[in-house]
Amino acid sequence: MRPWLVALLAFACNPPPPPPVVPGTIENPGPTVGTVDGTPIGANELAQVFKSMRVPPDMIEGLENTPRGRHIAQEYAVATVLYSKALEMKLQDDPEVRMQIAFAERQVLAQAARGKMTRDAVTEEAIRAWYDENKARFDKPEVRARQIVVASESLAKDLTDRLAKGEDFAELAKAHSIDPTTKNAGGEIGWFKAHEMPQIGDQVMAADVGTRLGPLESRLGFHIVEVEEKRDATPFEEARPMAEQALLEKERDHQTEVIRQSAKIEWAQPLDEEWEKRHGIEPAAPGQLPAGHPPPEPVHP
Repeated sequence: MRPWLVALLAFACNPPPPPPVVPGTIENPGPTVGTVDGTPIGANELAQVFKSMRVPPDMIEGLENTPRGRHIAQEYAVATVLYSKALEMKLQDDPEVRMQIAFAERQVLAQAARGKMTRDAVTEEAIRAWYDENKARFDKPEVRARQIVVASESLAKDLTDRLAKGEDFAELAKAHSIDPTTKNAGGEIGWFKAHEMPQIGDQVMAADVGTRLGPLESRLGFHIVEVEEKRDATPFEEARPMAEQALLEKERDHQTEVIRQSAKIEWAQPLDEEWEKRHGIEPAAPGQLPAGHPPPEPVHP
C-alpha cells in the first residue's frame, strides 16, 4: 500500500483532537455594535450583559445607545480588554483560576437546569388552574383612565380650561404632569382597581366613561382624570403574567426541595455543632448561613 494512503487511513481512523475551547469564547456575538482596541463587540454580547442585570427583554434593543446603556457597555468593553490581557498572561492555566471558571460553569448550568425544569412544570393547564383558584382577586371592577398631576390647584384649573377649549390631553400631560410613571405615556394609567389609587380611586370608579374629573386632590398633588373604559374583572390573558410568576416561584422551590430530599448527600466528617460557638458566631437556624454571612444570590428561571 502506498505510504500516502496509509497516512490518510491513519488520519481517518485517528483524527486529531479538536483545539481546546478558550474560556470565555462567545460563539454567536451577533452584529458588531462597537470595538475596543480593534476587538469587535457584538449585539448578542451586550444583550446578555443587559439580561444579567435584569433588564426587561423589550428594553434591550438599542439600550447601548442610551446614556445608561452606554455606561454599562463601556464597563463591558473594559472587561473585554482585561479578558484579553488575562489570556496573554495565560491565567486560564492557573489552577485557582481554572477552579473559579469550573465553579462558575457549574453554577450557570445548575441554574439553567433548574430554570428548564421549573418552566417545563408550569403548563398551560397549571396557569389556568391558578387563575381559577384565585378568581376572587380578579373578579373586581376596574377602570382605565389617564391623568395629569400638578403641584398646584391653580395650574390644574388652568389646564382644565385649556382641555375644555380643545387642547390635547397627552401633550399637556407630557408638558406639565409631575407623575413620572404616566407623563411620558401621555398620562395613561392603564387598568386599575379603586383601592390602587388612594384618595381618588373611588371617585374615578364612580364616574361614567368619557367623564373628565378634577381637580382631585391627593398626597401626590392635584389630578385631572379622564375615564376611558370600565370592566367587571381582569381577563385571563392580562392575569397570565402574574399567574406564571407565582407558579414559577412555587415550582422553583418545589424542584429544589425534591432534589434536596432525593439526593444522597454524605459528608466525610460529622456535623460540628460547636464550631460557631468557638468562633463567636451566633448559631444559625437550619438551612441558614451564620450571622454576618451574605446570603447566596437568588436563582431565577
